[in-house]
Amino acid sequence: MLECPTCHRLYEDGQTTCPDDGSPLIRPTDPRAGTVVDKYRLMGPISSGGMGSVYRGEHVLIGKDVAIKVLRKEFQNHEQIVRRFLMEARAASMIRHPNIVDVFDFGVTVDGCSYCAMEYLEGPSLADVLDEQGALPLYRTVNILVQVTRALASCHEVGIVHRDLKPENIILTPREGRRQLVTLPMQDEDDLVLEKEPFYDFVKLLDFGVAQVQELTAALDEESRAQGIIFGSPDYISPEQALGRKVDHRTDIYSLGVILYEMLTGDIPFHGDTAQEVILAHVQTQPTPPSDLRPDLDIPPEADKLVMAALAKTPEHRISSMAEFLQGLKRCLGKTLYRRDLHRALSRFGDAVRPPTPTSEDTDEKSALRHEISTFFHESRKKPSRVSIEAIPDDVEGPTEELDELKRLLRED
Repeated sequence: MLECPTCHRLYEDGQTTCPDDGSPLIRPTDPRAGTVVDKYRLMGPISSGGMGSVYRGEHVLIGKDVAIKVLRKEFQNHEQIVRRFLMEARAASMIRHPNIVDVFDFGVTVDGCSYCAMEYLEGPSLADVLDEQGALPLYRTVNILVQVTRALASCHEVGIVHRDLKPENIILTPREGRRQLVTLPMQDEDDLVLEKEPFYDFVKLLDFGVAQVQELTAALDEESRAQGIIFGSPDYISPEQALGRKVDHRTDIYSLGVILYEMLTGDIPFHGDTAQEVILAHVQTQPTPPSDLRPDLDIPPEADKLVMAALAKTPEHRISSMAEFLQGLKRCLGKTLYRRDLHRALSRFGDAVRPPTPTSEDTDEKSALRHEISTFFHESRKKPSRVSIEAIPDDVEGPTEELDELKRLLRED
C-alpha cells in the first residue's frame, strides 16, 4: 500500500500520484496504516500528540471518511488516562451541537489501545491560520468566535467545561461565501466597497480530553489535584487553573478572551522564557489592551472592553456567561462589516463615515446601498431620535415594558 502525504488516503502499489491532489505517493511508515479496527480502516496519521495519534479512517462498509483517535500504547494501563479518554467521547456526544465535533464510537484496537471515532474535518485549525496570517479582520474574528461562543454555551448548559480552549482545538472548515461585505468610506479618498465574502469559516470545536463533566469527572479531578496535575495550555490557561483550584465555566471565558486577544493583535498577551513564567503572568500581570499593543489596526473600544473583561484575574470580576460574551462580540464593529450590521455600525460611528458619492460605475446593488447610507445621514440630521434607537443595546438593563415603549416612541414620525 502507498499513502498520500497530503490527504492520508491509501492506494494500491503501482499508482504514483494521488488522484485527488496530485501529491506523489509514499510508502507509509506508521505500522497501523492499512489495518482494520472493528469496522474502520486506518489510513495515514493526520496528527500526533503527547496522548496519542489521530488517523484518517474509512468505514469499511459504507466508505465514509472518519477520524480515528488512538491512545498511545504506553498509556493503556494508566487507568486515569484511559478514563479521561473515554470521557472525551462521552462529553462530545452529550452536547450534540453543530459547532462541536461529533464523536460516535469507542473501542479497542487489535494491539490493545483505546480509540474513539469521530467525524473527519477538512480545513486548518485557527492556530494554523493565525501562524500564517497574524491578526485577522474584525468581521472574520467575530464570525468565528460567535460560533465558538454558542458551542461553549451549549457545553455549559449541560455542566461541561472544556478547560483546554486554544486555537489548535478550533477547526475552520471553509464553505462558500453567502453574505455581502460592506467597507465604509472613512477618508476622503475612500469609496464604498460592496463585495460577496470569498468564503465562510464554519467552526468545529474539538478535544474534550480534559473536560469537566458535571459529577462524572469529580473523582478524576480530585486525583489530579492531589497529584499536582494542572490542566490547560500555558498560553491560554486561566489564573484559577494555573493555581490548581476548582474551576467552573468562567475558566473557558478567560481562555476565550486570550484567543480573542490573539485574533485581534496577532499575538498572545503574555510571554516568558519558560511555561512557568507564562503561567505566572496569567496569575499576576495585567495584559496590555489590544489597541495599545496594535494601534495600527484600529481595534474598536468595544473589542478592548470585551477582552479586558474576559481576562479579569478573578472569576467574580470576569464576564459571567457565554451569553454576555456573545453580546459583547456583536458590539465589535469595524469599517468592514457584514451587510446586516450596516445600520448598527452607522449608528455607532456615523460621524466618522464619509457620505458616499454615486459614480457611473455603480451596480444596481451598490447604488441602492449608497442610497440607504445617504438616507441614514438625511434622517440623522432630520430626526436624531430615529438614529438613536439603533444604538440601544439588546442587553441594556431595565424593565422590558419601558424599553419597548421607548423604542416605539423613537420610531414614531
